[in-house]
Amino acid sequence: MDLGGNVWIRSPGLFVRTEGNRTTPKAGPRTAGRNPFSKKASLVARALLAHPSRRWRVREIAKHSSLSVGYASEVLKSLVARGYAAEGPEGFRLSDPVALLHDWSAVYRWEDNKIHSFVAPFGRDELIDKAWQVLNATGLDCVLTLLTGADLAVRHVEHDQVHVYVNEFNYAAERTVRSQLHAEPVPRGGNLHILEPYYGRAVWYGARDVDGIQSVSDVQLFLDLIHYPVRGPEAAANLLKKRLGRSLQLSAPQIRSLREGLGL
Repeated sequence: MDLGGNVWIRSPGLFVRTEGNRTTPKAGPRTAGRNPFSKKASLVARALLAHPSRRWRVREIAKHSSLSVGYASEVLKSLVARGYAAEGPEGFRLSDPVALLHDWSAVYRWEDNKIHSFVAPFGRDELIDKAWQVLNATGLDCVLTLLTGADLAVRHVEHDQVHVYVNEFNYAAERTVRSQLHAEPVPRGGNLHILEPYYGRAVWYGARDVDGIQSVSDVQLFLDLIHYPVRGPEAAANLLKKRLGRSLQLSAPQIRSLREGLGL
């Protein structure tokens, strides 16, 4: 249970899961222009967050994000209008990462992804290795997220869950998972969860490689963890404290402000 109103109880013969209300961003100037949190537009925000000190020309960030110059320009202007970025003689730069992450967390949660859940007869570490091998052997692109991804960044909580993003989970891939991992699909619960990403290829932006296994960027990991009911907010707070806050060059008051704003 957490202070966000999420409850997750699982024991033999019992499964209870309820969720708190999704928060919404404050009304005001940040509602103008193109939505910077849409699937394609999020690549611009990801680039700004990955390079918080960099000044970007429109053509530079468009090329970096594989977007058209016109589209990238519209997204940057929207970010400036909402106060997340600033424009100067040397280009655009990130100006308010706290507000950007806070408002992004209000409009996205991990369950926006398409989720395929299974029960597989392996412990967590063995399941990660086996699932990674099986999924890659089918030709799928894979990247870990949620508590499994947090394990590779800053391991903090004990759990038995494995969450993997794949670019596509078709019938052939599901049949392979079921036969080679002895996995049975379940509507709820389970210990192996294969996610088709709401953000598409954008979730691979900034992915990290740890001993041959990839994990999503700290930004995507933070966004995924915020609303995850199994100690996700706790793991997100730890990630913010030990990695994300440092990479974004946040001060202690800024980190505290973000944690309080998100109820962490």
